[in-house]
Amino acid sequence: MVLNATAIGHAAKIQTKNSEEIYMFPVHWWKIGTHEGNGAVVLTYRLPGGAEIAFQVSPDAASHMHTVLGEILKVSKTSLPPGAKVN
Repeated sequence: MVLNATAIGHAAKIQTKNSEEIYMFPVHWWKIGTHEGNGAVVLTYRLPGGAEIAFQVSPDAASHMHTVLGEILKVSKTSLPPGAKVN
């Protein structure tokens, strides 16, 4: 699957004649969990057709992703509903 994703990425760059082009896969479903063996955060995405791909990131990287997503979505601790907690 990684080779397919690499080939699609290269094809997008060639087709658009733009070396900075990035092909984005649509995601139909996602799940976030932890790896039992090493405590890493596991991000799983289901693509059209049912293929799934998962990535593991360190807890520090996941925390940084949380911060960046909050900034992009304009969500902060003060905009959360009463009683909601941020880990």
